[in-house]
Amino acid sequence: MSQITYDKPFKTYEEMIEILEARNVIIEDKYFAKEALENFSYYNLINGYKNTFLQDGNSDNFREGTKFKELYTLHIIDTSLNSILFKYILYLEKALKSRISYRISEKYGVYTDLNDNNGLNPNDYLYRGHYSNSTKRRLNIIKELKNVLSIQEIILLCSTI
Repeated sequence: MSQITYDKPFKTYEEMIEILEARNVIIEDKYFAKEALENFSYYNLINGYKNTFLQDGNSDNFREGTKFKELYTLHIIDTSLNSILFKYILYLEKALKSRISYRISEKYGVYTDLNDNNGLNPNDYLYRGHYSNSTKRRLNIIKELKNVLSIQEIILLCSTI
């Protein structure tokens, strides 16, 4: 039975730090570097941003003067920016979902027949006739939504966030 070899074998935190140093990364505080690797993983801290700091060509070595704390700081900034953007995207999504559900309720009502599992009751807002897989019908629904949710309304929605 042959032994399995992996392209990315397990490395201890100390070995990861040695690899970084061998690749020209300056690590001023090894305790800090180890803690950062424990909390964020090598991939998130190093591989996610290495292209910004690598030497020209196909080298895996970092530019002279690259510090571990710079890679760490870039990760923190990127994560913070992602969190801010995500927060406002969620606000926009919730507002848009609220407006769409309002328009659907306005057009099809809010009644649902709990005994109609097949969507055959035309008085039910979930009536299958209100929804279709047809591309033409889908385009008409999208056109209708665009008319109802005018550009001004969307701009107003974005400005309130």
